[in-house]
Amino acid sequence: MKTYKLLVVMLLLSLNSFAQKEEHEYIPIIKQELQTWSYDLFTPLHYETKRLALTDEDTIINDVQYKKMYVFSGEFFDVSTAQYMCAIREENQKGYYVYAGSSEEIMQYDFLANEGDTIGYNVVVAVDTQEIAGRIRKVVYMLYDGNWCFDPSKWVEGIGPTDDDYLAKSNSSKSEMSITLRCYEHNDSLIYARYPNNIYDCYTELSISLLDLENNNISLFPNPASDELNVKAEQPIEQVAIYNSLGQKLYSTTATNKEMKINISSLPKGIYLLQARTASGTTNKKFVKRQYSYSR
Repeated sequence: MKTYKLLVVMLLLSLNSFAQKEEHEYIPIIKQELQTWSYDLFTPLHYETKRLALTDEDTIINDVQYKKMYVFSGEFFDVSTAQYMCAIREENQKGYYVYAGSSEEIMQYDFLANEGDTIGYNVVVAVDTQEIAGRIRKVVYMLYDGNWCFDPSKWVEGIGPTDDDYLAKSNSSKSEMSITLRCYEHNDSLIYARYPNNIYDCYTELSISLLDLENNNISLFPNPASDELNVKAEQPIEQVAIYNSLGQKLYSTTATNKEMKINISSLPKGIYLLQARTASGTTNKKFVKRQYSYSR
């Protein structure tokens, strides 16, 4: 009897282990039918909405079959007005791309990667599993260190790159970008959405409503910043305010010194405008808030 019970327990454990292994079924990023991604990209001096479309249109490069990816603008994708950007393909949970006008293939993502692995121009710093958009998905975090096709540093299985929680420190201007996925749509169905304040679609552009007057009398550092922003002026600072991309005032204080520190750790990542007033007048400076400080 004891032997029978032991066999039943072992069988149940074996079935449970098998079920756990079979529980997760990989969701490919490249699928049939049209896919579109909408990103909000910020730098200290620039903002843009970037919309990408992956079609069923095939192209052959070095005898290998790829799908064509385009950049487009506006509400709807129209291949006749879109710009071809790169060709991509997926095999064994790995993605590869070739830039338009090039024949060099570069690995873009690998959902079988482990921490410390190198993927194209990126180094894997963490691997996780999360529930996103109603499904359990693998998540790979990468430090950016090179050129990109559409390559922020958090990749989500079945969706693609979503944001830059692990923003690379490098000499490239891309290292000063804040990149956030606003929408991912597949075959006209909205799969993933993270809308900015007061915007509820995938194509409306944000805008900085205040004029950005570049004035070297005021300096901000570091920029991008994650926790603390330093403000330095040639004359004593009288007042400082911070506005978001919609022109809403989020912070205001008075001061009497030429230098001050502002705690910005509670701000969501994105682009902001700091307005500083001295005896010489008012100056506006943009800065990027990123999620984490990171040193390599």
